[in-house]
Amino acid sequence: MSGILVMPAVLLFWCAQTRSVVALRRVAMLVPALFLIVALLWPVAWNGTPLPGSLWLSFVPGLAAMSAALAWRASFTIMYLLVATGAAQLLNQNRNPTANFAFGLEMVYSFGFSLVFVAMVLEGLRTARMLDRTRIATLDQEAVTAAAETRAAQRRIHDTVVHDWVIATLLAAVKLPHSERTRAEARSTLAKMDAMPLVSSDAAVTADDMITSLRRAIAEIAPEIEVEVVSASKGSAFDADAVRAAAVGAAEAARNSLRHGGTGVRCTVNIVVGTHDFQVAVADDGHGFDTSGTAPDRFGIRGSVGQLDHIDGGVVAVESAPGAGTRVRLAWRKPVVTARPGIRQFIGIQTRTAILVAGIYLVGIAALALMSTHAALGMPTATALLIYGAMAGWFVMAPGDPASRWVRIGVAFGPAATALALWGSASLHTPEQLWPASATAAIYALLILRGRPAAGWCGQVGVVAVCTAWAANRGIDAVPLVLSRLADFAPLVGATAFARIVRPRLHIIVELRAESVRLARREAAARAATTERLHRLQSFDLIARPLLTDIAHSAVLSEATRWECGLLEARLRDELRGGILSTPTLAQAIDLARRRGVEVLLYDDHGADNCPTDIRVALFETVTAELADTEAGQLIVRIGPPGRNVLATVVARTPTGTRRHTIAATDSVATAATGSG
Repeated sequence: MSGILVMPAVLLFWCAQTRSVVALRRVAMLVPALFLIVALLWPVAWNGTPLPGSLWLSFVPGLAAMSAALAWRASFTIMYLLVATGAAQLLNQNRNPTANFAFGLEMVYSFGFSLVFVAMVLEGLRTARMLDRTRIATLDQEAVTAAAETRAAQRRIHDTVVHDWVIATLLAAVKLPHSERTRAEARSTLAKMDAMPLVSSDAAVTADDMITSLRRAIAEIAPEIEVEVVSASKGSAFDADAVRAAAVGAAEAARNSLRHGGTGVRCTVNIVVGTHDFQVAVADDGHGFDTSGTAPDRFGIRGSVGQLDHIDGGVVAVESAPGAGTRVRLAWRKPVVTARPGIRQFIGIQTRTAILVAGIYLVGIAALALMSTHAALGMPTATALLIYGAMAGWFVMAPGDPASRWVRIGVAFGPAATALALWGSASLHTPEQLWPASATAAIYALLILRGRPAAGWCGQVGVVAVCTAWAANRGIDAVPLVLSRLADFAPLVGATAFARIVRPRLHIIVELRAESVRLARREAAARAATTERLHRLQSFDLIARPLLTDIAHSAVLSEATRWECGLLEARLRDELRGGILSTPTLAQAIDLARRRGVEVLLYDDHGADNCPTDIRVALFETVTAELADTEAGQLIVRIGPPGRNVLATVVARTPTGTRRHTIAATDSVATAATGSG
């Protein structure tokens, strides 16, 4: 009969080596069936002699159930464990009367002990299936997220080039139409647009290249500005997008210093490079400004300077006050990599199921104590059981992976509780009284699974040593006793093998999965960046390139060309600060109004980004009507920040009076108030 169980075990090992999932499932279904067959055949082979101790078959129903877990659903596996345990313990009822125990107590102990390991197999398989199910969904979601983030980042790059170069060139063409500097600036702007960088995803640049990029960006704006560099590590690598954003922000900060700081302003740039971080400080002694009252059309501050804020690890701070100068700090630190997930996430530790299984196991241990003492539990035994329960809870709930080093303190409680249970109870002079060695086996096996194998083995060895000392003190032969306790190390052997084989592979699986997600993000981001860049360049070629080319190569700009430069500059500025108002339909109406001489100003603080469709329609209808009705003067459209009762205001200042329209955040129809002025 032993051969019937040995052969499937060999087959399971062979299937695992050949990695044949189909064969593994078939053999896994065979093992639990053969176990029940052996249990049914045993009475036939039994000669009727009472058993001197527990039948060997009663020690392995958990192994058969663990095999069943590879092929059956969890509910069927638990039901099988109940049946197999019951069958084995029924056979145990044929022992000598002096060695026999109550069926109920044996059933509770055997089921609770086996359930710990069966539950771990079931939870591991559940987690593996969950990983398989979520992999594709995760890849798809990551690709969508990466594409959206990359498109937004690429738009920010485009908007920055438009603000820092295109708009500046158009304004220069209006104010200085016959300047060689204006023509040179137009040529530089065209080159900047053609060389507009792609979002580089996870690309990296060296510290030297980062410093060179920052120096070049500052020199393009003002070669006279002195750049000081303090580098602690020239062998470091930094995120390429962070370096680009820092260069753009520093250049715009320097431009603002020279443009708004006043006559004779002194501007300095300091770069500090660390091992995993860098910091750029642009400071001047100019007029300064009130940062709380920054105008909403100051795209240079929130757009160009603030680009680094949109990158992981980036921080932008602007410090200024009237008469106190301005200091802009751009800093980046390499984000901390999330720690690798621990094995507890894969075997269900710290879940409600794990707590339930641990509770059943402790009940089983209490049943074992009742059987072994052949009497009611005394205070020492009950105290030892409480200590074992506390140890199990501590090992399950300990943070970290591997578990916190503090759990090693709990190891010593096992031998201490064992000594309390043995020396505090009446001596039976039998190995049965050494039940604590079996009680702690699964507890220390759990500690091994938490990544503390040395502590787990030391704890169990300490418990067996206490048992051996007790036996020697009671005159019991220690050699047979130690041999009888070797079976208590079986769970530790299994847990050690499982941890040594599975833990590294789980980490590899998670890392490979993270790498596949990273590659999916990178591919989606690259496609999105290329598409967005192409779309923006096509739009630029259509509306701006012809005019910039004319500026770059014409010695004299006509009044009509200068007029078109002003209109295009206003349109581009609308795209930067107009938000949802920058629609093609409104853009056409705005252009017509400006050609009539109306000054149109758009401000969007994003209060209408998520408003209902009917309110947005009411807003657009009001703006469109005012654009058509206003023949001269000024039209201001302002969308407030989120959370305010007033969603937007439309103010038309004309030679005949002022009209004001207010769109409430909760109304579906715009409410208007008209006044004269």
